[in-house]
Amino acid sequence: MYSSWRVSELKAELTKRGASLRGRKAELVERLELYDRNFNFGSAENQSDDDAMEVPDVRTYRDINATSLLPHLTQTHIRQYFCFDDKKIKEAKALYESRYLVLARVSNVGENTFIKGYCKKTMKQLQYEVNLKLHKSGIPQESNCECPAGSGTEAKCKHVAVLLHGVEHMVHNKILLLHQVCTQKLQDFHMPKTRFTSSPIAAHQLPRNKAKKRFCPFPIQKVDYI
Repeated sequence: MYSSWRVSELKAELTKRGASLRGRKAELVERLELYDRNFNFGSAENQSDDDAMEVPDVRTYRDINATSLLPHLTQTHIRQYFCFDDKKIKEAKALYESRYLVLARVSNVGENTFIKGYCKKTMKQLQYEVNLKLHKSGIPQESNCECPAGSGTEAKCKHVAVLLHGVEHMVHNKILLLHQVCTQKLQDFHMPKTRFTSSPIAAHQLPRNKAKKRFCPFPIQKVDYI
């Protein structure tokens, strides 16, 4: 529907809904589709105190590791929660594999598991707080994000998808890919950019660009005698 609209028309419609106008045309179309799917969840007239997601005390959260108790979340649960096609699911998974997830913590309360994470923004050096509520069976129940498309209790933005992919990866592979700072990365400046495949050359056969000059500690200076 929105793909046939002009950029000016898309921005005018987003302005009416109080949404962000940044991004290319594909991002504007996706933002409008998210607003339609979630009944303009970012607008003031549809947002109330009852829509706020209730999360446990921040002191009850612990960093996710191999020993954390997590529900059996699967790719099927993620696909059913978002109603995304294969292309969008792959895009969200690619963001997770690119280490856009900064932090992920877990808190178990009764039959529910709360996940709190921080996800990087794709365009700027910013990060959003993401909250998830999962049932013990692995079914996502509620979600919330700080981004413009993530308000309410049923956020379907890509930041929520990145955190869900991280939890699913930890459940099945016991690995969580997080954003790494420069001190956590191995230095590779000393590694060759390309692999050397030619045969070795003897030192005396190496080409010389300049003629060899003999070194003399006492250079001879020409003196004119009268």
